This record gives sequence, structure tokens and C-alpha cells, in this order.
Amino acid sequence: MAKAFGGKRPQNLRHTLRRFMDYLGRHKIMLGVVGLLAAVSALAALLGTYMIRPIVNGVLENGSAAYLAGVVALTAGIYIVGALSTLGYTQLMVRAAQKILQDIRRDLFAHLQTLPLHYFDTNRKGDLMSLFTNDVDTISDIQTFIQVAGTLLLLFILNWRLSLLVVVGYIAMFWYINYSTQRSRAFYARQQASLGELDAYMEEMIAGQKVVKVFNHQQADMAAFAARNEKLREAGTGAQSYA
Repeated sequence: MAKAFGGKRPQNLRHTLRRFMDYLGRHKIMLGVVGLLAAVSALAALLGTYMIRPIVNGVLENGSAAYLAGVVALTAGIYIVGALSTLGYTQLMVRAAQKILQDIRRDLFAHLQTLPLHYFDTNRKGDLMSLFTNDVDTISDIQTFIQVAGTLLLLFILNWRLSLLVVVGYIAMFWYINYSTQRSRAFYARQQASLGELDAYMEEMIAGQKVVKVFNHQQADMAAFAARNEKLREAGTGAQSYA
């Protein structure tokens, strides 16, 4: 009988992380540029906020329109640089994440060609299809992790005392993430199993449309599809609600 994906952790987490770091290393130049632009963006935001002080003090002291126009223009320039840096690193991060996913899918498909027939007899086609789409896309969440880690590092460099407050918030956030993950794991396992079942059914029905039409089995197939679709909807609602 085909096995359903249970949403389990990797059997060898260290090996998995090492392989993932290898994929990140293939795009280290792009990731380095992302880190640099992120630092510029954060620095521009801090400088832009700091510029409020000289603007207000300068206006109160001399009230010069020329001075006011100059510092306002400087502040606008700082914010423009920050906005462009933010745009640059977010777009590069998306490109880097998608390139990494592309490499993983390519290597995964190449490995699939080397598996024995027994593997395909004991795993549903829908589960394998979902592995290439749903599961691999989950890895793109590394983008959020890199942004959080980079922001925290930059905050410590700028002001470690205020950064301690941010760390407290991060600890609370990660505690809730862990709590939510533990509670929603069962829902995600059901969602993955239902998705694999639905994909397998769709693949089988699409491939056998001639037989379906010859035996006038459209209504029965539609009912079976609706049942599987509803099962996936319920599982997905539970999983996404907790997330």
C-alpha cells in the first residue's frame, strides 16, 4: 500500500542542514550583496530618523529657509537611498531563493531517475508530485530567517542595549512559533496526505479520460473528486488557521 507523507523531521538533521548550506554557498555572492543592501537600508532608516533632530533644532535656532531646504533635501536623499536598498535586497532575496529552489528541484528530479521501481510502487504519484511543488516551496521560508538574523545582528552592532529588548521579543516570537508548530503539525500532516491523494487521483483520472467517457463514469468521478477536494479543504483550513 502506498505510504502517505507524515510531515516528519529529517532523519539526519545535520546532513540536511549541510546539504542546504551547500546550496546557499552556490549563490554566496548574491547573498553577500543582499546582506550589504540590507545593512544600508537599516542604516538609512536610522539616519533618516536621526535627521529629525537637526531639522527641528536648526529651524528653532536660525529659522533659515535655505538651511531647512538643505537638511530636508538631505533627509529625503537618505530615505531614497534606503528605499532603493530595500527594493534591491528584497528583489535579490527573492531571486536567490528561487534559484536555490530551482537547483534543489533539478537535483531532486535527477535523483528520482536513479530510484528503483520498488520506490514508485510503494509511494503514490500524488505524494511525489507534491514533493516537487508544495514541500520544496516551503524551503523559501529561509528568506524570512535570513532577514530576521541579519536585522538582529545589525541592531547589536548599532546599539546592543536596545537590542536586548528586541531579543526578548524574538524569544517570545520563537516560543509561539514552536508552540504553534507542535499544535499544527497534525493538521499539516493531514493536509499533505490529502494533497497527495488528490494529486494522485487527478493524475489517474486525467490519464484515463478515454476509459471514463467510454463507461460514462463522469458523475461518479466528480463525486469522488469533490470528496477528496473537501477533505483537503478541511485539512488546509485547520493548518492555515493555526499558522
